[in-house]
Amino acid sequence: MRIVIQRVKSASVTVDQKQVSAIGPGTLALVGLHHEDSESDLQFCASRLLKIKLWENDNGAPWRQHIKQK
Repeated sequence: MRIVIQRVKSASVTVDQKQVSAIGPGTLALVGLHHEDSESDLQFCASRLLKIKLWENDNGAPWRQHIKQK
């Protein structure tokens, strides 16, 4: 399993040339799964995703707040 995280100003998902979802500013996660990945692999990656610090805090210090704090 691989996860690539990117902060975005906007993002969308298109299937068969139709937009099926879109977001404004936020976090985009591109997830690659393998048939041998387990439920515990998914839980581990989800936990790490929620804890990664991507935003500045209220004082402007970079890389201090995670997605739950935003």
